[in-house]
Amino acid sequence: MQCMNCGFENMPGLEACSRCDSALALGEISVVPARASTLRLRTRIHQLRNRVAVVLTYPFRIRIPRWVPRSKSPILWPTLARTVVPGLGHLQIGQRTTGWIFLLTWLGFLVAGLLTLPSQATVWLFSAAVATHASAMISVFSADLSFQRPVIRMLFGILLFIALRQLVYVPIGMAAELFWVPMVVPSNLLPGTVTQSGEGLVYEGRWLRPDQFERGDLIFYRIRAINGHGYYSLEGHGLDRIVGIPGDNVVVKDGILLVNGETPSANEMPIGSVERMPDISIDVKDGQYAVLPTRLSFHAHNASVYDAIVRGVLLTTDEFILGRIRFRLQPWSRFGRIE
Repeated sequence: MQCMNCGFENMPGLEACSRCDSALALGEISVVPARASTLRLRTRIHQLRNRVAVVLTYPFRIRIPRWVPRSKSPILWPTLARTVVPGLGHLQIGQRTTGWIFLLTWLGFLVAGLLTLPSQATVWLFSAAVATHASAMISVFSADLSFQRPVIRMLFGILLFIALRQLVYVPIGMAAELFWVPMVVPSNLLPGTVTQSGEGLVYEGRWLRPDQFERGDLIFYRIRAINGHGYYSLEGHGLDRIVGIPGDNVVVKDGILLVNGETPSANEMPIGSVERMPDISIDVKDGQYAVLPTRLSFHAHNASVYDAIVRGVLLTTDEFILGRIRFRLQPWSRFGRIE
């Protein structure tokens, strides 16, 4: 009897091949593969997830035209995932020189942007960091997808740059401003010993903003425009100290500031001078703060404008205060915390 496995001629009556020990009786050979009775729960969940993903992504699937170059190798998704930090993907696949160039260039632009914050140069440096990030991802795609046409690579790079900037870097910047917000001192503010025009400062964002401000706090706030006989106030933003909190009595008499009948300490004095201000007396109520703005200018002493001045400028509320000034970033020679 000839063996169906190795072709050896065996003696009649044998049940197994003398050479390979295979069964010689065809009736004992099972041609039906073993069937699992049940699947593991993890396998069933994996299959369900794949089916749901196919259904959800089907409307967004795009058929690639024949003229678009096809990939000769599958996309290295783990490598692409590591490129969330430019250069790490290249280091993972062994392209160490390219990886270190991308990584150090990207970090260099970010650090330089932080050091020049806040200025116009910061915008350009952060844009260069985004461009470096996009270039690192394009480099990974180029190796995997074999982009042969420069036009396709250019268009793909532009779209990737826009996507990274709007979907990654801008949201990160907006999230950071919930804690700290950079600003530049307006050029039309009066110079002083505390701050000067053009300096880069940082004020507390919405999540760090205190429930109640204290006397002497240096705040960044909005000012309403007021125009009248003998005085005016420019619309925009102001940067001044709070001289009075709820319950205080603020008096300016003969160019001298008194709070609750006493002269404030140096850290509680306004940035601007009060010598030219008319005589006023303010009782600060709940939810109000007394500020003597540096952007307030008087042409003459006129008692009839007293109520308008108090309502429009000297008393501000929580809704107009953007935050407390805490740090000075620029110039570097004066970098540090502002008291």
